[in-house]
Amino acid sequence: MGTVTNIAEKTETEFTETAMTLYEQALAIQVTDKPTYTAAGEFGKTLKDLERKIVDYFAPLKKAAHEAHKAITKRETDELSPVREAMDCVRRSMNKYLADVEAARLKAEEALRKEAEERARKEQERLLAQAAKAEEKGLNDRAEELMEKAENVYVAPVTVERDVTVKTDTVSLSAAMETEVSVTDLKAFLAGLVQRNLAPTMIDVKMAPLKSWVKANAIKSFPGLAIREVPKARIR
Repeated sequence: MGTVTNIAEKTETEFTETAMTLYEQALAIQVTDKPTYTAAGEFGKTLKDLERKIVDYFAPLKKAAHEAHKAITKRETDELSPVREAMDCVRRSMNKYLADVEAARLKAEEALRKEAEERARKEQERLLAQAAKAEEKGLNDRAEELMEKAENVYVAPVTVERDVTVKTDTVSLSAAMETEVSVTDLKAFLAGLVQRNLAPTMIDVKMAPLKSWVKANAIKSFPGLAIREVPKARIR
């Protein structure tokens, strides 16, 4: 085992030393004409050969490490699977209870709101009736005062508090309303962003498919894109 490790360390040291030497040489390269362009290409071929050797050297090591990682990950997944399935089952049951509690809370809140609105309506009717009687008696100031009170009858907001907080020696439970979002129509969503002039910070454009689409369709210009052809050296 020690011999294998020593050989590996020696090989990697040689790679490092060669790479650093070539790196220093690369810094001095200036391409100004066809001969220096050719020389740079030949030097690039040397770099590509070294790159291939390094990749080939690490390939079996990466494969072994990947296989070991897969095996360990599978063992971890096998151990965690029943635990997570059990947790999902518990959460579903708890969330159903919370949904039932929330539905009951909203129903109670709606009933109290209607009661408050009904009391306000009856109070308005009472004040308007008094205003009408005062007007019949010629008490115009009093009638106007009563009508103003009727217009300003206030219906206070009604709220029923959630009561799902639990705290024991071993667990603390609470509930919060979470926002769930899903994209049902990507085109409509993007059009909405544009219409409202919002910064699309939540959009992650995948450049590889975009570039392939541009090339496949021979697109030279497109709104929002900068497309240009630039020469790139290829070394084979």
